[in-house]
Amino acid sequence: MVLCFDDRIMNPVSARDRISAIDILRGAALFGILAANMRGLAGPRAVYFDPDALWNAPWDRITSGLNFLLVQQKFITIFSVLFGLGFAIQMSRAMERGGGLWFYARRLAILALFGVAHAWVVWWGDILFDYAVTGLLLFVFFRKCRPKTVAIWATLLLSVEMVMPLGFWAWSRLRPAAAPAAQSSRQPGRQSAPQQPPSAAERQRRIQREIRMQTGSYPEIVRSNFEIWRRSHRNPVLYVVLLPLFLSGLWLWRSGFIPNLPAYIPTLGRVWKGALALALPLIGFIVYVETAVKPPRNQPTLAGGLEGSAMMLLALSLAATYGALLLAGAQSPRWQPRLAPFGAVGRMALTNYLLQSVLLTWAFRLTGLYAQPWFGPLLLLVPTILFFAMQVWASNWWLERYQFGPLEWLWRSLTYGHKQPLRRITEAPHRDEAAAAEA
Repeated sequence: MVLCFDDRIMNPVSARDRISAIDILRGAALFGILAANMRGLAGPRAVYFDPDALWNAPWDRITSGLNFLLVQQKFITIFSVLFGLGFAIQMSRAMERGGGLWFYARRLAILALFGVAHAWVVWWGDILFDYAVTGLLLFVFFRKCRPKTVAIWATLLLSVEMVMPLGFWAWSRLRPAAAPAAQSSRQPGRQSAPQQPPSAAERQRRIQREIRMQTGSYPEIVRSNFEIWRRSHRNPVLYVVLLPLFLSGLWLWRSGFIPNLPAYIPTLGRVWKGALALALPLIGFIVYVETAVKPPRNQPTLAGGLEGSAMMLLALSLAATYGALLLAGAQSPRWQPRLAPFGAVGRMALTNYLLQSVLLTWAFRLTGLYAQPWFGPLLLLVPTILFFAMQVWASNWWLERYQFGPLEWLWRSLTYGHKQPLRRITEAPHRDEAAAAEA
């Protein structure tokens, strides 16, 4: 099934500055992803979604709140749009050469295998498998779409995403009336009680059970990771969230925005100013709901639904703010040299993303810092900054000597079916759009 029928093959991107801007943005997004993921690397999944249950000191609550407002979901949104952009470039090249469609499919399959291995044997919070599935959806349904059609679908799906929290609340208001009738038809004289959210004691029992599993033997860790991964993939809602972000990346390529990025610098200024103007009142509303209304967690309420929709809109508006600022800065003579080191991190995005979870999960376990109540979000800023600084240095050191990151090279070699050259041949090779997409 294909939703539209007009091929649009764009010309290759060849200017080094444009590629550098995307690399810088991808590298900066990886820092935000690390900052958001750190509490999940240093603690169990239940604490990732409810950090106050373990880290409830005032300074940790403030840090968690700022992370919640300014970081969480914002940088993964940028990262997802850039993955969609990379897949758009790969699709264009695959369609241009006809027989390259299997090449695209192999890349997705290998990425999915990376994701499964990451989720099961390293950390439950993997996103690569979901990117591979969403990349397949992008190819099957949207590979022949015109930019206008892509924009319409992205807007529609983002609109659905915005109203989902309110939709859950509305559904909860309708269910109680239907549930007793259905129950009484099966068992006369009995009515089903509405499901209650878990108590504080039950939440603590779940957290302690996850901690025991994640700090036990390695088979227990793998079993825990697999169970979390299996449960999280029962619900296809995640793809409703990811697909419009991938479509946004596809639109950025096919509309000509990325191929002609320097011409859109004034547009970037208008984007970040407008997006920030939208974000500020949303932040005020969310802070008001959290401090004055205090809707109960894990229980559908109107205030909670409005807050959830506001959080999704805030993620998009701040992602647009950060993204537009970084893209403009990456082309500014004043800021480009300061931002350039992030470009190496972005070129090695797959390697750096996986290293974050591989090294940090084991560092926290082996040092006994995993899920320690005193080592909360505020102190976790220290390893966040230090580890990312190490990644910036290591990425630049590596790419002075090699063409690709280690896992980028492996991904590329497996896709082509034979070993690819790794060492640099020339001192400053120009990168084409394929290298940018595969970074």
